[in-house]
Amino acid sequence: MADGAMYQEDFLAWTIDQANRLRAISQFQLEEFDGVDFDLLIEEVEDLGRSDVLRVQSLVRKALVHLIKIVSDPDADAVNHWEREVMTFTLDASDSYGGSYRQRIDMDAVWKKAQREAALALGQHGSSPKSFESSCPVDLDWMMGDEFTVEAARNQISSAVIRPPEP
Repeated sequence: MADGAMYQEDFLAWTIDQANRLRAISQFQLEEFDGVDFDLLIEEVEDLGRSDVLRVQSLVRKALVHLIKIVSDPDADAVNHWEREVMTFTLDASDSYGGSYRQRIDMDAVWKKAQREAALALGQHGSSPKSFESSCPVDLDWMMGDEFTVEAARNQISSAVIRPPEP
Protein backbone atom coordinates (compact mmCIF):
# COMPACT_ATOMS: atom_id res chain seq x y z
CA MET A 1 0.00 0.00 0.00
CA ALA A 2 1.37 3.42 -0.93
CA ASP A 3 2.17 5.69 2.02
CA GLY A 4 -0.59 8.16 1.12
CA ALA A 5 -3.20 5.42 0.89
CA MET A 6 -2.05 3.91 4.19
CA TYR A 7 -2.31 7.33 5.83
CA GLN A 8 -5.90 7.69 4.59
CA GLU A 9 -7.08 4.12 5.26
CA ASP A 10 -5.28 3.17 8.49
CA PHE A 11 -3.64 6.08 10.28
CA LEU A 12 -2.37 3.89 13.10
CA ALA A 13 -0.62 1.52 10.68
CA TRP A 14 0.88 4.55 8.95
CA THR A 15 2.25 5.98 12.23
CA ILE A 16 3.78 2.59 13.11
CA ASP A 17 5.35 2.33 9.65
CA GLN A 18 6.71 5.88 9.78
CA ALA A 19 8.17 5.37 13.27
CA ASN A 20 9.91 2.20 12.04
CA ARG A 21 11.31 4.05 9.02
CA LEU A 22 12.59 6.84 11.26
CA ARG A 23 14.26 4.24 13.50
CA ALA A 24 15.99 2.76 10.47
CA ILE A 25 17.22 6.18 9.31
CA SER A 26 18.42 7.06 12.81
CA GLN A 27 20.81 4.07 12.69
CA PHE A 28 22.92 5.89 10.16
CA GLN A 29 25.07 8.80 11.21
CA LEU A 30 24.30 10.95 8.17
CA GLU A 31 25.46 14.58 8.26
CA GLU A 32 22.27 15.90 6.69
CA PHE A 33 20.35 14.60 9.72
CA ASP A 34 22.56 16.22 12.34
CA GLY A 35 20.36 17.96 14.88
CA VAL A 36 17.31 15.80 14.23
CA ASP A 37 16.11 14.38 17.54
CA PHE A 38 15.02 11.00 16.20
CA ASP A 39 14.04 9.60 19.61
CA LEU A 40 11.56 12.41 20.30
CA LEU A 41 10.36 12.51 16.70
CA ILE A 42 9.65 8.75 16.77
CA GLU A 43 7.86 9.11 20.12
CA GLU A 44 5.68 11.92 18.76
CA VAL A 45 4.73 9.95 15.64
CA GLU A 46 3.82 6.92 17.78
CA ASP A 47 1.82 9.17 20.14
CA LEU A 48 -0.23 10.43 17.18
CA GLY A 49 -1.31 6.85 16.44
CA ARG A 50 -2.05 6.07 20.09
CA SER A 51 -4.09 9.26 20.45
CA ASP A 52 -6.19 8.38 17.44
CA VAL A 53 -6.86 4.89 18.81
CA LEU A 54 -7.95 6.41 22.13
CA ARG A 55 -10.26 8.82 20.30
CA VAL A 56 -11.90 5.98 18.34
CA GLN A 57 -12.14 3.89 21.52
CA SER A 58 -13.80 6.79 23.36
CA LEU A 59 -16.39 7.23 20.60
CA VAL A 60 -17.12 3.49 20.63
CA ARG A 61 -17.57 3.59 24.41
CA LYS A 62 -19.97 6.55 24.13
CA ALA A 63 -22.02 4.68 21.52
CA LEU A 64 -22.17 1.62 23.78
CA VAL A 65 -23.22 3.78 26.75
CA HIS A 66 -26.17 5.10 24.76
CA LEU A 67 -27.10 1.62 23.54
CA ILE A 68 -27.08 0.36 27.13
CA LYS A 69 -29.33 3.27 28.13
CA ILE A 70 -31.72 2.49 25.26
CA VAL A 71 -31.95 -1.17 26.26
CA SER A 72 -32.20 -0.40 29.98
CA ASP A 73 -34.82 2.33 29.66
CA PRO A 74 -36.60 1.89 26.30
CA ASP A 75 -39.48 4.16 27.29
CA ALA A 76 -37.31 7.14 28.23
CA ASP A 77 -38.06 10.43 26.51
CA ALA A 78 -34.42 10.61 25.43
CA VAL A 79 -34.39 7.39 23.37
CA ASN A 80 -34.55 9.20 20.00
CA HIS A 81 -31.71 11.47 21.10
CA TRP A 82 -29.65 8.48 22.28
CA GLU A 83 -30.21 6.74 18.93
CA ARG A 84 -28.95 9.79 17.02
CA GLU A 85 -25.93 9.96 19.33
CA VAL A 86 -25.12 6.29 18.68
CA MET A 87 -25.06 6.94 14.94
CA THR A 88 -23.02 10.12 15.34
CA PHE A 89 -20.42 8.42 17.53
CA THR A 90 -20.09 5.35 15.30
CA LEU A 91 -19.88 7.40 12.10
CA ASP A 92 -17.24 9.68 13.64
CA ALA A 93 -15.24 6.68 14.87
CA SER A 94 -15.50 4.91 11.53
CA ASP A 95 -13.94 7.91 9.78
CA SER A 96 -10.61 7.06 11.44
CA TYR A 97 -10.98 3.33 12.02
CA GLY A 98 -8.57 1.01 10.25
CA GLY A 99 -7.89 -2.70 10.58
CA SER A 100 -4.91 -2.21 12.87
CA TYR A 101 -7.13 -0.53 15.47
CA ARG A 102 -8.84 -3.88 16.14
CA GLN A 103 -5.67 -5.16 17.82
CA ARG A 104 -5.45 -2.12 20.10
CA ILE A 105 -9.07 -1.81 21.25
CA ASP A 106 -10.18 -4.30 23.88
CA MET A 107 -13.95 -4.35 23.38
CA ASP A 108 -14.58 -6.23 26.63
CA ALA A 109 -12.75 -3.52 28.60
CA VAL A 110 -14.59 -0.79 26.68
CA TRP A 111 -17.88 -2.64 27.36
CA LYS A 112 -17.21 -2.75 31.11
CA LYS A 113 -16.48 0.99 31.21
CA ALA A 114 -19.58 1.71 29.13
CA GLN A 115 -21.70 -0.26 31.59
CA ARG A 116 -20.31 1.74 34.52
CA GLU A 117 -20.88 5.04 32.75
CA ALA A 118 -24.42 4.09 31.69
CA ALA A 119 -25.27 2.95 35.23
CA LEU A 120 -24.24 6.34 36.59
CA ALA A 121 -26.20 8.26 33.94
CA LEU A 122 -29.30 6.12 34.36
CA GLY A 123 -29.11 6.35 38.16
CA GLN A 124 -28.99 10.14 37.98
CA HIS A 125 -32.34 10.02 36.17
CA GLY A 126 -33.95 7.55 38.55
CA SER A 127 -33.57 4.57 36.26
CA SER A 128 -31.68 1.32 36.77
CA PRO A 129 -29.42 -0.35 34.22
CA LYS A 130 -29.98 -3.92 33.19
CA SER A 131 -27.36 -6.51 34.15
CA PHE A 132 -25.28 -7.57 31.17
CA GLU A 133 -22.88 -10.35 30.33
CA SER A 134 -19.24 -9.44 30.83
CA SER A 135 -18.15 -9.87 27.23
CA CYS A 136 -19.11 -7.25 24.68
CA PRO A 137 -21.92 -8.46 22.42
CA VAL A 138 -21.01 -6.08 19.59
CA ASP A 139 -18.19 -6.72 17.12
CA LEU A 140 -15.94 -3.71 16.56
CA ASP A 141 -15.45 -4.23 12.82
CA TRP A 142 -19.21 -4.55 12.32
CA MET A 143 -19.81 -1.46 14.43
CA MET A 144 -17.44 0.53 12.21
CA GLY A 145 -18.88 -0.84 8.96
CA ASP A 146 -21.58 0.27 6.57
CA GLU A 147 -23.95 -2.49 7.73
CA PHE A 148 -24.19 -1.08 11.27
CA THR A 149 -27.64 0.04 12.39
CA VAL A 150 -28.84 1.21 15.78
CA GLU A 151 -31.69 -1.30 15.70
CA ALA A 152 -29.37 -4.25 15.05
CA ALA A 153 -26.97 -3.03 17.75
CA ARG A 154 -29.86 -2.62 20.20
CA ASN A 155 -30.85 -6.24 19.48
CA GLN A 156 -27.30 -7.44 20.11
CA ILE A 157 -27.10 -5.50 23.36
CA SER A 158 -30.51 -6.87 24.40
CA SER A 159 -29.23 -10.40 23.84
CA ALA A 160 -26.53 -9.75 26.45
CA VAL A 161 -29.00 -8.91 29.22
CA ILE A 162 -28.70 -11.37 32.10
CA ARG A 163 -32.18 -12.50 32.92
CA PRO A 164 -32.96 -13.59 36.47
CA PRO A 165 -33.71 -17.30 36.79
CA GLU A 166 -37.38 -18.16 36.67
CA PRO A 167 -38.88 -19.47 39.92
